[in-house]
Amino acid sequence: MWVIPPAQNAAFVRATEQVLDVYQQPHDPARQGVCLDESPRQLLRQRRPPLRRPNGSTRYDGEDHRQGVAQVYMRAAGGPQPGPDTCPCS
Repeated sequence: MWVIPPAQNAAFVRATEQVLDVYQQPHDPARQGVCLDESPRQLLRQRRPPLRRPNGSTRYDGEDHRQGVAQVYMRAAGGPQPGPDTCPCS
């Protein structure tokens, strides 16, 4: 989620604009484009084993046991430099 910083935080605005300027650069085949993304995930474990029914279906209990959290990172490299139309992360 993007949040516009307060006016007194000029250093943050300047750094953000430098990152956004990278997306406006023209394609250069000599420079490989890299796109990064991250996503938090909750790790869960079932409290009870699933019940196998005689008809072959399986029933799962909706109660889970929390096992913590993890960050999932994705990197896509190659091709043109990242941009709004080329980056699979956006």
